[in-house]
Amino acid sequence: MATQLAPSPATTLADAFPNSTKVYVEGPAGVRVPMREITLSGGEPPLRVYDTSGPEGHDARDGLPSVRGEWIEKRVKSSELRVEGRRSTLNSQLSTLRSTGPITGPSSRPTSTIPNSSR
Repeated sequence: MATQLAPSPATTLADAFPNSTKVYVEGPAGVRVPMREITLSGGEPPLRVYDTSGPEGHDARDGLPSVRGEWIEKRVKSSELRVEGRRSTLNSQLSTLRSTGPITGPSSRPTSTIPNSSR
């Protein structure tokens, strides 16, 4: 009985998927979306699918490069500015309310909506 050897695992995505290549589609604010372009037979145009494989040529144990760090930092700063702007507006409104003093005018007790039957 002959022993069959299992095929050796592919070491790269190019080895594992020889009819496809990794491409990037440009998104807003310089974000690049990874896609895999698969070559089809019969004269069909290539098929693009979202590529979840992650960056190639890096050992995950060493850490991956920050590909969106700058983009995220800009968004966080923008978000902080919006929150700080809202906080400043609210503080200004609250300060105005505090400086006007107590509310004066008609009695703050609710008035009855039931007709007075004693009249």
